[in-house]
Amino acid sequence: MKRVMNENQDIIREARNLLLGRLCGILATQSLDLPGYPFGSLIPYSLGQDGWPLMLLSHLAKHTRNLNAEPRCSLTITDTGEGDIQQLMRLTCLGKVTRVIDIRTSEAENHFRQFPGSQNYFEHLNFQFYRLQPERFYCVGGFGAARWMGVDRLENTV
Repeated sequence: MKRVMNENQDIIREARNLLLGRLCGILATQSLDLPGYPFGSLIPYSLGQDGWPLMLLSHLAKHTRNLNAEPRCSLTITDTGEGDIQQLMRLTCLGKVTRVIDIRTSEAENHFRQFPGSQNYFEHLNFQFYRLQPERFYCVGGFGAARWMGVDRLENTV
């Protein structure tokens, strides 16, 4: 039993580290152009003060239009590495995205530090911040090591 507990704690820790360290993933939204189909976009994210992904998105992007119509989405983050990709950790966050009306200065500055070119997008190209509020996580820690995780397992990760 102790070994199972340690393995669970290890996977949770690795999932937290992946969320904290990768800072890019595939955002899957529900397509407006082809209803019923997912639409995936590679996007960068920083972590807000609440520990959840904060994205700077263009109002012209398909994924933003999709989110404005239907905020339910998923963000999948994958580890990097050599060899069998089936053995790499991946974490999918299912949740809802909302536009941030008044971004905290500290959160915006943190995002701009992570992605230096993004400040220009925000100041001159009308990009807006959006926050992902997780509802559940699905983690694959390698072949045969997959499990659902509640939000409480990954909160307060910053």
